[in-house]
Amino acid sequence: MLVLRFLKLLILVLLTVGAVAPAERVWAQNTLSLQASPGPVTVGEPFQVSLSMNFSDATVGGGITLAYDPARLSLGSIAVAVGDPDFRCPGSAAIACPSDPDYLSFGDVTGLTGQATVATITFTSMGSATVAIGLEPTTPFGEVGGGELTVGFEGSSVVSAGAPVPGLSSWSLILLVGVLIVSTLLVARRPRGGLPTVLTIVFLTLVLSASRIDAQASDADLDGIDDALDNCTNAPNPDQRDSNEDGYGNVCDPDLDDDDDVDSADLDLMKSAFFGTDADADLDGDGTVDFLDLGRMADFYGGVPGPKCAACPAPGSGSFCGLSGGVISIPDNDPLGVTDVLAITDDLVISDLNVSVRISHSWVGDLIVSLEHDDTGTVVDLIDQPGTTSGLGCSGDDIDATLDDEAALPAEDECSTPAPALAGALLPNDALTAFDGENILGTWTLTAKDANPGDTGSLDEWCLIVNDPPPPPVTPTVELTAYRPQSEAYGAPLLRRSVPEAEEESPGAGIRINGDDDDGNSTPDRDDASVTGENDLIEVAWAVNQAPAPAGHEYVVRRSNSSIKVWSSATKGTAILDANDESVVTPPAETGSVWVENSNGGSALLTFEARTTPGGTVVSSDSVQFFPFTSLVIGLHGEFQFPTDPACCLNEGVSVLAIALHEQAYDSHMYIENEVAADGSGAVYDEIVSAVQDRGVTSLALYGFSHGGGSIYDLSERLDANKASIGAFDIPFTAYIDGVENDSDLDLDPEVRLPQGTAYHVNYYQPFGILAFGSSVPGADVDVDVTLTTWGSSLIHQTITNSSNVQSGIYDPLVLRVPR
Repeated sequence: MLVLRFLKLLILVLLTVGAVAPAERVWAQNTLSLQASPGPVTVGEPFQVSLSMNFSDATVGGGITLAYDPARLSLGSIAVAVGDPDFRCPGSAAIACPSDPDYLSFGDVTGLTGQATVATITFTSMGSATVAIGLEPTTPFGEVGGGELTVGFEGSSVVSAGAPVPGLSSWSLILLVGVLIVSTLLVARRPRGGLPTVLTIVFLTLVLSASRIDAQASDADLDGIDDALDNCTNAPNPDQRDSNEDGYGNVCDPDLDDDDDVDSADLDLMKSAFFGTDADADLDGDGTVDFLDLGRMADFYGGVPGPKCAACPAPGSGSFCGLSGGVISIPDNDPLGVTDVLAITDDLVISDLNVSVRISHSWVGDLIVSLEHDDTGTVVDLIDQPGTTSGLGCSGDDIDATLDDEAALPAEDECSTPAPALAGALLPNDALTAFDGENILGTWTLTAKDANPGDTGSLDEWCLIVNDPPPPPVTPTVELTAYRPQSEAYGAPLLRRSVPEAEEESPGAGIRINGDDDDGNSTPDRDDASVTGENDLIEVAWAVNQAPAPAGHEYVVRRSNSSIKVWSSATKGTAILDANDESVVTPPAETGSVWVENSNGGSALLTFEARTTPGGTVVSSDSVQFFPFTSLVIGLHGEFQFPTDPACCLNEGVSVLAIALHEQAYDSHMYIENEVAADGSGAVYDEIVSAVQDRGVTSLALYGFSHGGGSIYDLSERLDANKASIGAFDIPFTAYIDGVENDSDLDLDPEVRLPQGTAYHVNYYQPFGILAFGSSVPGADVDVDVTLTTWGSSLIHQTITNSSNVQSGIYDPLVLRVPR
């Protein structure tokens, strides 16, 4: 029997992991090594070091720390090689790691073996030197099936050279002149040298050291751009690339939606541009949006772009007008026309340019008007014989118009009577966006031509209107966006997901009753101000179109009843709604967040309003309904399976289901099956007990794959045995996918026992000859051998959870039977 079970385990590993086991174990060195550039690297320039593995024995993970001198090397990013998405560093939801911490974990890797480059690490040298980079073990590496694996670590070193000769600051030059004068006087009094020579050397050393300090202080990232001009002062970017022209260089600007906040919206934009060539998402400027760019975004996630220099050019606004010499006549039927030159000394980056033109001229259909930025060579035709497409051109007189890309009516189609024939805001013949991103600084030339004989006139006035902001709306508007709860301490983390606008009030945002004890100090979290970063608080983002509220208005936050409290931060910094049901708030910016807590149960509506003062008339409002969860939904992965969000890999159906339920406002969690012991105890059982006793949960839904299915049975058995001491709850739904008993890792007997206490059980399985991974479960409400169906005949243990039929066969009856 033991031999048979060993064969079953071997087949399971082959199907689940895809690794080929050797016929005989060869004891050899398993190594992790760093390979740096063989030649010298340039000071201030980023360079890459490869982290490679050579494992003859499979490992289930461990941890290492990069050992280096941070005063000589700056860690930029850690990008994981494609094909190994489980390699990560703690605290990072992305595949690339932030610059701090430098601890790298292999803990989520399944059966890692062979030779491969697993990561590329980017450093920047801070000065000329030979610097060692080492690897040190942090946590032991484990063998597949248990035990500790001996691993060797090989470091590397780099030689930094090419640092520029430091220039002398002004005070350093003064000091140097002083040194030379003192030295000359000393030499005159003591011509044989000695002390004067020594003093000169000492003072020169001090001068050069001071200059080096000055240089480093004015160029913090050593990219050759002074901090007073650098659009990314903490990240080397000598090219100063700023594709969206917002004043932040791309290397420090993952704020892709330009709202001054690097958040999930920016991550979504990055995902949509992945493996493409979008200039804004290509943060490192290598031509492709890839894992290196994702790593840079991870560095900034939850923060803001930058920093940049205080004096960096930024979009500003202003008007600049020509014709300093007065009105200019436009010669009749002259192909050269007349020009007027405008020199601008202001330093503004153009994000929107409008051009106003006033011309006195009969039969404006003869006129051609163009604008050129002489410094860049960009030329735009503003007006080109309006009306000629429908005849001889507009016969009306005079132009008094503003050419604007946002206008509704094309200038080409206008011909009004009486004069002016062209008036108001009109679309130019060519788009003025051609100038976007250019600096208004420099020389601009407006040309006006008369293309046909018989009519004359003059260029009376023209102006460039740069980044003219639209007038703020008179009425303030407000908006709320709630987010689904993240698991954090409760199993594998789920990503931050917003509640869709259409669902904000029905069903609303689910929230956990905050009655448990996260820090274990015997004080419920609702009464414990020392608990930070709670899992039981829901983030609600707010947005206003004007901050602070305009004159005659105020912003108000109110709740429908006292079952919820509202705080200024996730650490309960300041209560906005506590004993009070309504508060006037003064937003410091146009966007921000508050955190909502449900202390004792009960539903409540949170409303954000803009009101008139006096009078209190509501002019804008948005609401979110909060309901306390009454159910807990738990999915268990199989052996060698690990929860991921987003679901990324083979056989990740449990993650897909958990994420789908999370999106549909369920308190959804996913665990590895080893969190349930053979007797049903463990983290999952403890979480269920806490949810029933402390958080008002009365219904459980449990589903699991492979050994996770067997764990569901063991869990139900323990819950049933201890139900009297746990409290009142029911189990309206359970499910197995190719369930395998959970007596041990070697046990591959199919799980055929109906979970104890279940009201409805779904079972999908595929028998595999005599080595069955799943089997029929007597008493199951749905009991499907997928190999007998038209859609599942080719499914095996390795692919069954990815089947959409299996997923919907679990999701649909669960949602039907389990309340939120």
